[in-house]
Amino acid sequence: MNYIKTIRITKFILLILFLASPVFADSDQSQEKWFRISGRWIFNETSGKGFLFQRAVSVYPWNYNYPSNFHSIVTTGEYSDYSSIKCKIDFLKRNNAVELMLFFNAEFSEQSRYHNLYAFRLDGDAQRFRKAVFLKTSVINPEKMSARNNFKVEEISQTFCTISLDRPLDCDIQFSGKTTSLYINNTRILSVKTETPLNRGKIGLGIKNSQINVYDFKLFKKNELLFHDDFSKDSMKRLKATLQRVPAK
Repeated sequence: MNYIKTIRITKFILLILFLASPVFADSDQSQEKWFRISGRWIFNETSGKGFLFQRAVSVYPWNYNYPSNFHSIVTTGEYSDYSSIKCKIDFLKRNNAVELMLFFNAEFSEQSRYHNLYAFRLDGDAQRFRKAVFLKTSVINPEKMSARNNFKVEEISQTFCTISLDRPLDCDIQFSGKTTSLYINNTRILSVKTETPLNRGKIGLGIKNSQINVYDFKLFKKNELLFHDDFSKDSMKRLKATLQRVPAK
């Protein structure tokens, strides 16, 4: 009974956040770099090194957009002309059917609440990733932004791979013109050419069925560092409710 109540409350909160209701005001923006879509993300530190810990394992399919079906976060800012996305991820407690998604070119607008994006997804089990997929998601009806199942997923390209989850993964997405490539531990896994370059918009990541630690997330424009989070400080965007006076009629 408590589980059902928790699901209903979380569903209500997600619905409000996706609609970006004006009754919420931004908190201090000086250190805000991420927005939590779903999951239990905790800023932590060991031996003086910061990292972001995602505590939950099993995930609930909210189906408001594709990232909401993962434990996921997205950058608060939008970026353009980036050339690479880099981070290190360590996999902890996990179940079968582990999936990792690294997404980019994500849109948050009147026509998309993270519905429109591109991503690499790694699929596997508790021991290793066995398949890499390049995909695109898009909104079905922009006039029904709060509706569930209002997006479609198109898997554009895929390949088999063997990537152990027993050691940290250095993830690197590189953009060169219309070509986007995924590298894991300096090995190219999948490379795809699209009609237009995809190096603009918000970026983020999502995980299914595993706890993870995320270290040192960086976004580059050639040699210029556009974005960096070493997770030494809490950089998650918080929303606080504000009271609004309703004019008397």
